Amino acid sequence: VISSYLGKTWKNLKDIFSLIGKHECVLFFDELDAIGKNRNDNQELWELKRVVTVFLQNLDITDTKGLIIGATNHPDMIDLALWRRFDTILSIKSPTSSERKKIFTEALLPKALETLEESKIDFQGILPELTGSYIKKIADCINRMCIIEDDYSVILILKAFFESIPNEKRKTNTTHKAIAKQLHKNNLDVKDISKILSTPYTTIRGRVL
Repeated sequence: VISSYLGKTWKNLKDIFSLIGKHECVLFFDELDAIGKNRNDNQELWELKRVVTVFLQNLDITDTKGLIIGATNHPDMIDLALWRRFDTILSIKSPTSSERKKIFTEALLPKALETLEESKIDFQGILPELTGSYIKKIADCINRMCIIEDDYSVILILKAFFESIPNEKRKTNTTHKAIAKQLHKNNLDVKDISKILSTPYTTIRGRVL
C-alpha cells in the first residue's frame, strides 16, 4: 500500500477498496498507524495527511461484503476519526507471568526444557514483561544456540537467554539479579557469571553472595 511516489499511496488505497466492494473478503491492515496516523501531528507531511483522509473517505463510501480489520501497537497515534469507523475495538494486553512461562516452555526444545526442569529454574520469576511473540523469540534464540553448539547445559541456556533479552529489559535489577543468582546456584563461579552477564565482578559478587 505504502509507496515512495507522491500520490501513489492513496491511489493504491482506492484500488484496494474498489476490489473489496466486489468480493467477499477479509481486508487486514497491519501497522494501521502507518496509514491512519493522527492528522494533528504537525511533523507529518501533507501527503501523509491526505492518505488518512482518503482512507477515511473510502471506509465511508465502500459497500464491503466482508470484514475490515486493523492492528497497531501504537493506538495513541491513530487518528480519532479512524477509531470511529470501526464497530469493535479490542485491546490485547501483554501476557501475565504465568502465561509468559507457558509460551516460553512450550517453544523450547525438549532437551533444553529438560535441563531447565532438572535445574529447578523459575523462569516465571525472571522472564521480563514482553509480548508473547518476543517471549517465543527468546526461546528460539536458545534453541538455535543449543543446536549450533550441540550443548544443552544450563550455563549455555542461561547465557543465550540473557543475550536474547532486549537491552532495556536486560539491565533491570530484577531480571539481572535473578539470572545471576540462578547461575550461582548451579555452581558457576562468580567470575564466569560476570563474563556471561557482561557485568563487573564486584557487582555480581554483591548480588549473589
